[in-house]
Amino acid sequence: MFIGIKEHSTTSVDEQGTHHDLAENTKEVIYKFMEEELQIRNPRDKIEFQRIHRVGKPKQDGSPRPVIARFLRYADREMVLLQARKTLKDKDFSVFEDMPKELYELKKSQNKKFKEAKKKGYTVYFSKKFPDKLYVNGQFIPPNESL
Repeated sequence: MFIGIKEHSTTSVDEQGTHHDLAENTKEVIYKFMEEELQIRNPRDKIEFQRIHRVGKPKQDGSPRPVIARFLRYADREMVLLQARKTLKDKDFSVFEDMPKELYELKKSQNKKFKEAKKKGYTVYFSKKFPDKLYVNGQFIPPNESL
């Protein structure tokens, strides 16, 4: 999921004076974002998508809606996520994997322990297969246990 990317829609006016929003080319917006913000060279030649779309209705305040991108290849997805972690640290954008709300909440509940373990210099990560499972120095830490 890509967060913070400005929407590029234009408006046309028909003969009756009615305004119509023309859809943006979201795929092109993501490729441009990859080049400019993630510093990936020639992403159009390397990375393919199954589907890309914005989520939700346009917001009243004009803030951009998130973009969901389904990559054709898992390796491309992982490369983009890694590059985003490297290049977007102090920027107004974020890129992360999309997951169901329930799973997101479980993972979020472990963030305090994650940060605490990182501060102590431990090797800390969430399982790729089970993203809500926290590991500290290779040991699984159940949600109800402290460090």
